[in-house]
Amino acid sequence: MTKCTDKYDKSISDHFLLRADIDALKPKKLQHTVQSHDIKRLDKAAFLSDAASSLSSSTISAECLVSTLRDTLDEHAPVVTRTISVRPVAPWYTLDIKEAKRKRRQAERRWMKSGLQVHRDILAHQRNIINSLIHSHKKAYFTKKLEEVKTTKEFQTTYHLMGHQTSSSLPPGEDIELCNQFLLTFNNKIDNIRTFLGNDTPLPDEHEPSTGNTMTEFCYVTEEEITKYIKASSPKTCDLDPIPTSLLKEYTMELVPYITKIINESLATGVVPDIFKRAIVTPLFKKPGLDETDLKNFRPVSNLNFLSKILEKVVLGQVLKHVKSNGFDEVLQSAYKMHHSTETALLKVTSDILDLVDDKNLCLLVLLDLTAAFDT
Repeated sequence: MTKCTDKYDKSISDHFLLRADIDALKPKKLQHTVQSHDIKRLDKAAFLSDAASSLSSSTISAECLVSTLRDTLDEHAPVVTRTISVRPVAPWYTLDIKEAKRKRRQAERRWMKSGLQVHRDILAHQRNIINSLIHSHKKAYFTKKLEEVKTTKEFQTTYHLMGHQTSSSLPPGEDIELCNQFLLTFNNKIDNIRTFLGNDTPLPDEHEPSTGNTMTEFCYVTEEEITKYIKASSPKTCDLDPIPTSLLKEYTMELVPYITKIINESLATGVVPDIFKRAIVTPLFKKPGLDETDLKNFRPVSNLNFLSKILEKVVLGQVLKHVKSNGFDEVLQSAYKMHHSTETALLKVTSDILDLVDDKNLCLLVLLDLTAAFDT
């Protein structure tokens, strides 16, 4: 503390007002080094021309398409290393705030260049707009979050909204060694479950054979269908993608003939290209309070490349169409089904319980917890 003064006015209050100057530095922003392609300077016409000259629609394969797109992008938009500031996550930050900040920067540059009072007034007006937007969005976000939680979780939610984040650090160790440990743990977990299930005595199959139509093959898809799948997909990009997803969506018209041929070949042969089977596996901590040094408390989450997801959507669409048209869909299924979720499942169970209670019948509820249900 470098300076301290007090002010006392009995006519206002019997309390002392203390003013102090504290010699404290503003915390420095964390810096992070990233590598990315300089897409903004990409010559799109030259990129497409070189990519098309290296591709042949008659002998195209998934590996060829991925390697060609990646090599061409590296040539026209080399990877650059940048240092960025790590800013705290602001969930209330929206696109309209971002656009308002862009307009403020434009107004600031205009005023700095001209020095006119009218441009300074425009800058001040744009600054006030941003302050108003931030205030209203913050208020709406925090109010909504508190209204969504129960009274018992208000403290936990408020604690989180005030910036206290749960630690998500990985166990200590060298990167390569830690990756191998996670790989061994995840593989052993699935192998043990399969071994246990294999030793079980199989139950007799009492289901009658289906009398409906059988699905013996997949149908070819058109370029228009693939275009719809691409346009409707999320623009998220995986490190396994040869080019950013936003770039692929922009060049859909030029690339869709090659993508369609690869997918149709996979549907005809029933073989998924090896390059589509690769995934980046990220271990996520299951929940706070568990031992972070125990690798069993982490859940593997995989991230596939964009083209692999398109193939999945094509296959899923044809399978669902066959299931629905032949009446094979399960009425009580709530997961992976349009207009169904855990909420509809809970509503069904609650309704059945209330009906039994109203009829004065005994009701027993048995809950099953399947180990690694999504991994097996």
